[in-house]
Amino acid sequence: MSGTTNQGVVGYVSNPVASFPKNSLTVDIFGNTFYRSYAFGAGDDTGVYWSDQRDYSHSAMLFFVAVISKALSGKYSYGHKLRSSQSLDSVVLLPQTESGDIDIAFMECLVRELEESRLRELEKYLEVTGLKDYQLTKTDLAALRNYPSYIWKEFNVGKLFGKSTRGKRLKGDDRTPGSLVFVTAGEANTGISAMVGNNVEVFSRNTTTIDMFGSAKYRNYDYGADDHVAVVHTESLCKNAAIFVTSSCHKAAHTGKFDYGHNFYAKDADELNIMLPSGADGSPDFNAMEQLIAAIHKIVIANVARYTLKNIEITHQVVDKERVLESSRKTAIPIYNNYRPGFIPLYSIRVACGHFDNNEIPEIEGWVDASGLGFTPDKNKYFVVHAKGNSMMPKIQDGDLCVFEWYKAGSREGEIVLIQISENDSDYDGKYTIKRYHSEKYVSESGWQHSIVELIPLNKEYKVISINPMESDFYRTIGILKAVLN
Repeated sequence: MSGTTNQGVVGYVSNPVASFPKNSLTVDIFGNTFYRSYAFGAGDDTGVYWSDQRDYSHSAMLFFVAVISKALSGKYSYGHKLRSSQSLDSVVLLPQTESGDIDIAFMECLVRELEESRLRELEKYLEVTGLKDYQLTKTDLAALRNYPSYIWKEFNVGKLFGKSTRGKRLKGDDRTPGSLVFVTAGEANTGISAMVGNNVEVFSRNTTTIDMFGSAKYRNYDYGADDHVAVVHTESLCKNAAIFVTSSCHKAAHTGKFDYGHNFYAKDADELNIMLPSGADGSPDFNAMEQLIAAIHKIVIANVARYTLKNIEITHQVVDKERVLESSRKTAIPIYNNYRPGFIPLYSIRVACGHFDNNEIPEIEGWVDASGLGFTPDKNKYFVVHAKGNSMMPKIQDGDLCVFEWYKAGSREGEIVLIQISENDSDYDGKYTIKRYHSEKYVSESGWQHSIVELIPLNKEYKVISINPMESDFYRTIGILKAVLN
């Protein structure tokens, strides 16, 4: 149905309704456009579009969603609904080939690159923020084990945190663009309605908001709020304890008691009674709350990390499959003698021995046109080498041109890397190999340490190269794979 919450999915039904095919697009009365990779039913406020002539790929359909959303969003409302007949007449901009056809290949390539890029960014974010450290400690396990024995007690929010604050109305027409988060009532985007530059009261991070429906949310950033929002001042608490209090406030307030006719106000927050674990002296045991949320956080992050790695692998499998299907239509990749804008260097290491040592650059064999690969070519940032051997099939075949980004620093987990090794590998009969990188870490007194480092071939007929973490300095990562040119 209509709306952005859960992409408009309102439930699962067994009613005898029309079933629309997977790989379709839906457009609702507000112009919200979504890709459906599954069979589904739809209400009369939703237009459904698919092609009987061509089975567009997942990547192409996502590109269509993006351009249609850009053309339609923000133009329609309850007072001005989009009808199916109108959406059929909508005009969108799409890339074209030289012959004037829709450039499906470019669309697919761009979306694939964006998907892989976002997954890499998520993985790097997890590492930079320390969220990849999701191993449960003895303290975490104790917090989870002690939860059933908590002594719960009712506490008044106003007495715990002082008088709550109510935001002030800021009409949409009066808002000026800026960098301050402005929140209002609602579940979409956690109630964030705009980024404003108005001179409004700024509420501190590490506080809890409760909107007019009684829905509580934790805010880990400074923000402004409208008059439909009450702010509970939990800023003196540790982060995880404040998150625990937010959850308790939500459970106590979001019961269906408050609605458009009966709003939740700041005074209601002051009168709100919530259940919290208590200590021996009868006061809230914020330390227990802190430890419990920290343990739960690690469990959730572990699932996110597994999801990330799984999706990276699935993305690679999809890309591999599409490359295999398209390989029969591809011609030899031209190699040019001279540099031109959009070209990146091709280095010759097929019989490499000692190249890249001491930061020396191998001889340039030629130049490859990288202008259509979905990223901005930079001859100082990217380079190309010939693949040799079959250890990375089906993704990389013998003779493919592999585009790498020079590795500087950061996570390599799950990435395909060009790496210099201290032992011969069958790929290059020399000192280099292309493999998927995997490592596991632990925390010691001196900081992060590797416990496992492996270079994994995609071809199961080849053995994993296990690196002794104590000798990891002898293995140097040269580049991270960006693309494969068959």
